[in-house]
Amino acid sequence: MSDPIFLARNHPVLPTYSLRARLFRQAWVIVGCALLAIVAVMYWVSQTEPVYRAVATLQLEKERVKITEANILERSKVSMALDDPFLYTQYEKLKSRALAEKVIREVNLPVTALAAADPVADLLSRLHIEPVARTQLLKIHYESTDSALAVAVVNGVVDTLIQLNQEAQPPTISLLRKMQTLRVVSDTFMPSLEVVERARLWRAPWYTQYAGAIIAAILGGLLLGVILALLRERFGKKPMSVNALQAMSGLPVLGSIPRVRGFAKRRLVQAALRNVGSPAAEAYRVATANLHFSGANHAPRITLLTSVNTAEGKSTSAAYLAIQQARQGLKVLLIDADLRKPSLHRYLGVANRRGLSDYLRGDAEVAAMTQVIPQVKGLYFLAAGGKVQHPANLLSQPSLSLLLQRATQYFDSIVIDASTLVGFADVLYLSALADATLIVTNAENVNPMRLLHTVEQLQRVKSNIVGCLMLKSPENAPDYRHYRLHQQYASEQHSLPAVVKNKRKGLNLALTPNTNATVQ
Repeated sequence: MSDPIFLARNHPVLPTYSLRARLFRQAWVIVGCALLAIVAVMYWVSQTEPVYRAVATLQLEKERVKITEANILERSKVSMALDDPFLYTQYEKLKSRALAEKVIREVNLPVTALAAADPVADLLSRLHIEPVARTQLLKIHYESTDSALAVAVVNGVVDTLIQLNQEAQPPTISLLRKMQTLRVVSDTFMPSLEVVERARLWRAPWYTQYAGAIIAAILGGLLLGVILALLRERFGKKPMSVNALQAMSGLPVLGSIPRVRGFAKRRLVQAALRNVGSPAAEAYRVATANLHFSGANHAPRITLLTSVNTAEGKSTSAAYLAIQQARQGLKVLLIDADLRKPSLHRYLGVANRRGLSDYLRGDAEVAAMTQVIPQVKGLYFLAAGGKVQHPANLLSQPSLSLLLQRATQYFDSIVIDASTLVGFADVLYLSALADATLIVTNAENVNPMRLLHTVEQLQRVKSNIVGCLMLKSPENAPDYRHYRLHQQYASEQHSLPAVVKNKRKGLNLALTPNTNATVQ
């Protein structure tokens, strides 16, 4: 076998995943950035004075003015193209400082309404002339925190424009008459303004700019979130693949359990007790089948589950394996041997008043403490019991070996949930008594050196390490839509046939504990 240390240092840890999978794993980063951006913009909106917008509509037409030979004034409208220079000339005239100065005088705007340094520039910065596409209409709007002022300014601009247009007509007509007298072509083009809609007072603020800011915040937050997510995927800690774990540890991976979002561990076990189908349940079925065929001649009778770190999911996995074996028709005893931090009783919804620690201390008989799990036929549970000061000393007593020997006479399979290995000796005593030891790993939190150290420790006590069980695997996660299609062909109500014939009957574990055992 290749050197596992060499493989751990040189084997690539993360294969190339699709962009969608990378972003899905970092979805909380993307959503968080978008929410923060929205909150920031909403705070800005709440601290900003409401802005009112007054709008008036004018129709600008090109009018031809001509003096006939009979000295008659003729006016006629001339059609204009959308790119007619006449239109753009009039637009620019409307933005002139001269017009703004006249509006300030006509409307008699208060000094406080505009910037004292340059009131003309301040008015022009808030005044917008907007041509309506494919028409000869003009939108004139002004924005201000004072709604009455906004209406006054816009209507003042409209009145000033009409006044200037009317004042320009007599000199132009007089000039045309003189040109006609001199027998010169006497016609020209003049702008014709018609008020379509005057500005009126709006009681509600104009929030278009705020809505645009919120939309920009959402888009900007999502973009920032995507960038941060890709940076985390590139430089952050990456989940380990099944192939990398096998190459690094030298052990087969018996099961690859996908991440299940939105479910606590207790809810997962309760769903398994109710026989609720899920991709995780299907993955545990595969792991159960692989565990069954892991032995050389027969399936392991005593299976121990441990992990390198806490919160890896070993207790959930132990419960799932025991439930799946019981659904196959086996009589299964699930033992919570994690005397340091027992949790199986909470997942199964049963009490932990007395259990393994009480039996090992000689305080009670195991038959009286073994609980029947009513949701799954053939599943029995031995809780961890009361807390002890030195669990390793208690688990090293001969009474534990006697318990397992007698239990194999009444149960087809025994699944033991042990504590974590790093820093504790509990697992070493239990692993020496088990037929198979299964190491549970979290794909998102694999420490190669710790894992290799764990394997070396177990090998020193001659334990039979059959493989690893990878949880939260980033690969081989089935799509729920595909899972529903599979359920049309294979229902969970059809359990696998019993693997072991001549099943053990009854529950007679009236063992005599070693009363001479002392806890140091």
